[in-house]
Amino acid sequence: MTIRDQISKPIPKSNIVEICHNDNIGIELCIDPFDPTAGITYQWEFESGTPIGESSAACILLNNEMLDVGDQLVHVFASKDGCTSLEPGLVLVSKKQAPNIKAEANIDLTTTCGKDDIVQLTSEILPPEVGVKWTSLSGSIEILTPESGSTLITSFKSGLNVVLLTYSKPGCPNFTSDTVKVFLLETPDARDDAFDGAFNEELPFDVLLNDNVGILYELRLGSFDETTGDIEAVPGGFIFTPDRGYAGVLEIPYKLCIQGCPNLCDNAVARLRIGFDVPCEPPTIITPNGDGINDEFVIPCISSGRYAQNELIIFNQWGDQVYQSKPYNNDWAGTYGNDALPAGTYYFVFNPGTSSNRLNGFLIIQR
Repeated sequence: MTIRDQISKPIPKSNIVEICHNDNIGIELCIDPFDPTAGITYQWEFESGTPIGESSAACILLNNEMLDVGDQLVHVFASKDGCTSLEPGLVLVSKKQAPNIKAEANIDLTTTCGKDDIVQLTSEILPPEVGVKWTSLSGSIEILTPESGSTLITSFKSGLNVVLLTYSKPGCPNFTSDTVKVFLLETPDARDDAFDGAFNEELPFDVLLNDNVGILYELRLGSFDETTGDIEAVPGGFIFTPDRGYAGVLEIPYKLCIQGCPNLCDNAVARLRIGFDVPCEPPTIITPNGDGINDEFVIPCISSGRYAQNELIIFNQWGDQVYQSKPYNNDWAGTYGNDALPAGTYYFVFNPGTSSNRLNGFLIIQR
């Protein structure tokens, strides 16, 4: 007959363990100390004798669905070579019921203008009803009181920042959660624009086409020379309607800001080149009577700015020079000095001052 040593009572690592009803995995029950070379097998069962499982490892997984809400006593026996410990080790397993509530913060999504701005967060349910915890999911955020029902956050990074709100109860840590998204807005990137418009035709233009800006912006046009035409805001941009006969370069400054963030702005200039396609075709008649129509000798291409070195000379019917200007600025109203020239036929010579050919022809002054 062989007499073997009595098997010692196994010692659980923890005598009291807690699990939440919504835990999808379960809980590990473990022996400590554990000697993997001892060749001992452990039988785990409920106090009622319902088996949980057998293992030669230090731990066994107790599935959540095997447990009822409340306290249950688990026994563990040690066996080796047909001998079993006389007494079991005891573990009290307490399955907790989490409240049927959802974590909710006062903010879902908000924006901020600066990384050092401060945003206040408040939980809809406050301690001691639940344990509250705020956790940054974006690294850099500073949470001043992370376990308070209300806290301040700051130190945002560019773009999206996320804070996690969780509720806990004894045995049910982080049983529900909510997220707060804080978007740190960035200064827009306004870039200079250039648009070409045909002579005496409307020019649609959109200064935002090459700008880097989000959807929350404010666009303000600066002052411009209103004697050149009118600008109308339309969906998708603006329309410039030039005054008849206008040609040239119109500069329109504008300011682009993030909505609600007056410190996040950038400036740029839209340059409208109007009538650069207009030919140099001098008129054949002017009527300088002060009615604002055909009062001056206007050569359309001059206003485009392409012919800054042009020259105009006017002769009367006897070949006498009555006017000369270099450069000419479309401002001759049929005068000689300060005196009005008589109605009649005159002769002009216009030199664009570039490689373009010289133009000449007859001009009628009609009063």
